[in-house]
Amino acid sequence: MPTHYEFSFENTSFIATAHRALWWPSEGIVLIADLHAGKAEHFRRAGIAIPKGNLEADLQRLSDIVAETNPRRLIILGDIFHSQINSEIDVLAAWVRAQNCTVELVRGNHDRYISDEQFSQSNILVHIEPYAVGGFMLSHHPKAVGTQDKTAWISGHIHPVYRLYGPGRDVLRLACFWQYDKQLILPSFGSFTGGEEIKRQQSLKIICCTPGYETIFRAY
Repeated sequence: MPTHYEFSFENTSFIATAHRALWWPSEGIVLIADLHAGKAEHFRRAGIAIPKGNLEADLQRLSDIVAETNPRRLIILGDIFHSQINSEIDVLAAWVRAQNCTVELVRGNHDRYISDEQFSQSNILVHIEPYAVGGFMLSHHPKAVGTQDKTAWISGHIHPVYRLYGPGRDVLRLACFWQYDKQLILPSFGSFTGGEEIKRQQSLKIICCTPGYETIFRAY
């Protein structure tokens, strides 16, 4: 079963992985979006019984991607942390400090709870969106409708999912990479996140990941 899907976006080669990461070989960059570290702990503090281990599992998945690709840079397209600081910031910071590549963040709406100084102490380099790299704009939020900028954007924020129908009324709702117009939206990397359903009619390409992070395929 395929774990990688290579495709061209704006005449540039990218590799989407079943782990919900995007590998950009020509730039030596791994891109992910919407880790939402700290979300499970935030819910536990509110008295909601969420099991521990989500963040550790997500970071192990990210470690596997980094080990496989050996990138120069890991860029997170917003929402690295979910809310106010809690104990999971220490887990995240320890992971970042152990990396040989630079770990960078394009600030998202959830990242407003953490200061630049706190990110710096965790060895995370922060950029304001949109951030230009290699002829693309990297951002958390997709480009606004009607924007006259002709540059292609790679973003997060939406947490796109696609609904597949099978025989016997079977339905699968899968996280996906979503390409439309001059935009590429990454799936949420965090395992404890929801998703916004997208429609095929809006899309140029939909690349789905199975729930166990084992298989990736083009659905449209």
